[in-house]
Amino acid sequence: MRPIERPLTRFPPFIRASTVRYMEDRHRGKGPMERRRLLVVEDDAAIGSMVVDLLRPDGFDVTVVADGRTALDALRSTFDVVLLDVMLPGMDGIAILRAIREDPATASLPVVMLTAKTDDESTWAGWRAGCDYFMTKPFDPVELVEVLNRLQREPRTRTVSDPPKR
Repeated sequence: MRPIERPLTRFPPFIRASTVRYMEDRHRGKGPMERRRLLVVEDDAAIGSMVVDLLRPDGFDVTVVADGRTALDALRSTFDVVLLDVMLPGMDGIAILRAIREDPATASLPVVMLTAKTDDESTWAGWRAGCDYFMTKPFDPVELVEVLNRLQREPRTRTVSDPPKR
């Protein structure tokens, strides 16, 4: 059964119209595909909704949660990749990432950090905690799709103590 096709119309203003048209064109006519499970940990409802609209047509079943405790509870299910904001209410994204890496059941799960924090200290804190890719907001939706697809194809080989590959 094919999902109902609808245009990607709920993009926030910082997404260029040309990017929206590209994504709409890219998803027209796609047949059935293997669904991948993505956990999005994002407290901004507009960004969470935009990520859902962006990634569902590309073969992702997206679950959005707004805080760290809910994220760790959700990870009791099986996910293929996590998209994690750094600034969250209660438990921040770095603490969630450390908890993911400390649990043997989720230690090899690919994690993409998505944040408005662009300072070097935050970036290196994410790398040291074990993120697989660090992306700043506003982000390029095409890059996000490409990164998530690449992380699905390539097994995670870096450990928390390894420096990031450049």
